[in-house]
Amino acid sequence: MFNSMYLPTRQKFDKRQKLTQREHELLIYETSLELVKSYDILFNRRELIPSDLKMADRVYNAAIELLERVGVFFSDEEKVLELNREDIWAAIQSKRRSFMIGEGADATQLRFRDVMDDRMPVIIGGPTAIPVSSEMYVPIHRSYAKVGTTDSIGPATIHRLPGDDLIKPLVSLYSAHEAISGLKQACKLEGRPGLCCISPPFVEDVRTALSIANPGIMGPGDFQEMYPLPDLTAKIDEIVKASHYKMIGSNYLCTHQLVMGGMTNGSAEQFAVQIVAEALKSNILYSGIFFKVPTNVKMPTSTSADTLWASSLASIAISRNTHCISGTVVNNSAGPCTKMSFYETAVQTIGCTVCGDDIISGPVLNNGSMVDHAAGLESQFMAEIAELARTLSIEDANFLCMQLYEKYRNKVKMPEAGKSFPECYDLTTLTPSIEYRNKYSSVVKEIFELLSNGLR
Repeated sequence: MFNSMYLPTRQKFDKRQKLTQREHELLIYETSLELVKSYDILFNRRELIPSDLKMADRVYNAAIELLERVGVFFSDEEKVLELNREDIWAAIQSKRRSFMIGEGADATQLRFRDVMDDRMPVIIGGPTAIPVSSEMYVPIHRSYAKVGTTDSIGPATIHRLPGDDLIKPLVSLYSAHEAISGLKQACKLEGRPGLCCISPPFVEDVRTALSIANPGIMGPGDFQEMYPLPDLTAKIDEIVKASHYKMIGSNYLCTHQLVMGGMTNGSAEQFAVQIVAEALKSNILYSGIFFKVPTNVKMPTSTSADTLWASSLASIAISRNTHCISGTVVNNSAGPCTKMSFYETAVQTIGCTVCGDDIISGPVLNNGSMVDHAAGLESQFMAEIAELARTLSIEDANFLCMQLYEKYRNKVKMPEAGKSFPECYDLTTLTPSIEYRNKYSSVVKEIFELLSNGLR
């Protein structure tokens, strides 16, 4: 039953002097800084998508060495789990290269993609952890289910719930079941009952997580989602969740929220190495699908140049050196019904598609901070750009991304808030406003003009 799961034993924990979590973080910082120099990894500020594929291979090797040298700190055990190349190799070799998600007519194949692969990545549309009011929950999710190019839906969080004076575990349980019910209802109303659904975001309570991982609530074609700790840290509860999902045959995502400039790294080069190390950790400890949300301590979205470069380099490294399915969440600073958000989505989506990501999710709008700021047209745009990007070389993709990046780079500190769903969608027909459609068409036109005028 557990033959494809790595189960940490007491013998694997470091018997040397016990480290504190802060000491382990400092060890990661110092070791990754040393590895960046020894493996000759250098941030090229003229690129958002790295063209040096051999450097991506060096990043991968540096990540393996980082894991070997620092291990994984278990916060609940206050011990370091030692890992070696054999552990890493065994985890990589046991991974599936493709499988089906969804059910019936809504099923689609999720498969491993190479760098510059001309096959489409799987598109997980959806408000993806954006806070949504209870009255807008079903309409907003219906707007995503309407998009025919959406292969799956990542749900919102319900902003307000009755009974929020209950103790926390009960609130968690109630909100998770309520969210799944609303999401399934939205898919059925749009004639897509078998569409792959992701479990509600940020379910931290283990009892709630195990409760919803039930075939009567979520089907075999759906995805559970867990949120492993960052900074090469883990806890036993995460292993319990992953083991349970594995035992009952559930598909599951391991979504890592990673921060550049945090306690364990200070540069884009270190960040790229640590992203890959986290991917390896995820595959070893949880045997799940690595999903990254790269952000920056100076800017909580994924759209700064150094964050984009590091994320793209890590995607290339994972795709070139493993057969592990992985993906990225598109995370924008601007909101719905703005050209800025479309530019941000385009840059990230082009990078993810060309660099070999197998799944692209989102986009998250306003960094997930504004209530009801979500709309299906954003995911439709993401899918259209992915379709375009699958035909591009790295050089052409980088040229296009650099041009689009210039259109929003000076606005990131003061992004356009955009409009709420009721302000930019007709609530009767659940269709976008004329203004919204015009902005969509305008940005698509700009991109095709750049393609026709500037690509080599």
